Amino acid sequence: MKKYVRVNIVDAEPMTRGEYNTFRGWTIPADENPNDEGYIIYYRKGKEDEYVSWCPKKQFDEVSQEIE
Repeated sequence: MKKYVRVNIVDAEPMTRGEYNTFRGWTIPADENPNDEGYIIYYRKGKEDEYVSWCPKKQFDEVSQEIE
């Protein structure tokens, strides 16, 4: 397996796991807590190339630093 270092500038805002599942139109699995704090993250490479994901708050806070 190869190793990679990534640096991304992303847009993010607080959103619970349950809110993210609702946003996606998904039913939350029984073994997941809908109240888990986290962030919805928007990765943008261009005007029409966007990837959206969700990250738990602890992991997001460990690797992210706000910029202005």
